[in-house]
Amino acid sequence: NALIVNSSLDTHAPPFALVFYGEPHVIDDGSEFVCEEDGTTVAFSLVNDGHDDCSEGSDEPTYDEEVYTCSEDGSEIPMSWVNDGEDDCNEGSDEPEYDGSGSEITSFSCLFSGESIVLSYVNDGYADCQDETDEQEGYTYETSFFECTDGEYEIDLSEVNNGYEDCMDGSDESASGEGHGFGQYALISTGIAEWTIGSGDDMLELVFAMCESFEEVESSNYDEYLIPSDCGDELARYSLDDIMNGEVDGLGISDLSEDLTLIVDDEFELEGWNTIRVSTPDGQYSDENPQVQLPAPGFGFAIVAMLCGAIIAGRRDD
Repeated sequence: NALIVNSSLDTHAPPFALVFYGEPHVIDDGSEFVCEEDGTTVAFSLVNDGHDDCSEGSDEPTYDEEVYTCSEDGSEIPMSWVNDGEDDCNEGSDEPEYDGSGSEITSFSCLFSGESIVLSYVNDGYADCQDETDEQEGYTYETSFFECTDGEYEIDLSEVNNGYEDCMDGSDESASGEGHGFGQYALISTGIAEWTIGSGDDMLELVFAMCESFEEVESSNYDEYLIPSDCGDELARYSLDDIMNGEVDGLGISDLSEDLTLIVDDEFELEGWNTIRVSTPDGQYSDENPQVQLPAPGFGFAIVAMLCGAIIAGRRDD
């Protein structure tokens, strides 16, 4: 393929690319979830998102726990009450006891694997039973389920919209779009020189937009990133300085030691975007730099470096 350098631009943004570790935003394909009690419907993408969208909360997972049987009268209490410092069994058998020498004389039989451990090991933060039923993760179980559309399988509701198709027909996952979404982004340099993000009024900025198409490119270090095209108007623009100072809810930067790592979580409330672009304050986009668009260094890369070096050198922070 012929190498074309866009020489109509007086300057380019530094050759940075965003490597995305996450899932693109889901798209509204009309799929709905029927709430259990009143039969109302909510968008399927809202199932298992951490918020009750059905009035009775049936779109979110529910859990219960195994019980502990008191030794004398056979009554039952929740496992989470064992070794909590309070006597919940009438005779106090849910709490550790010790003999005159300080040795523990109470034990617990692991619920499924059957071995015995001292009672003080229950709910101590460490799994001592082989089946882990002495700790919350082992004795808690899910009570909510989802029936796959084909009717062949039933899975835990917590497996819906978890990024993996657990139903054979894939009906447990919402349709995903293209581009970016919530997750982590590594800001990498794809150029032949070392670059910085700038400082003060010259610091790079992040632009949120909706783009129609994407090309997947691989860097010389085998990092895969997206080159957007057919992008609409900017929806929002934030300086890296604002994000580092915690001034934008839902956006954060976790590491500036080498590659900058951007985190976009679901507290970020901007709607209608599927692309994050790196930009200079004056509006030049890094994804339009030929060194970003070129798949990998080589002979062609050297040509770009020679043709564009003088153009983009002014963007380097010496």
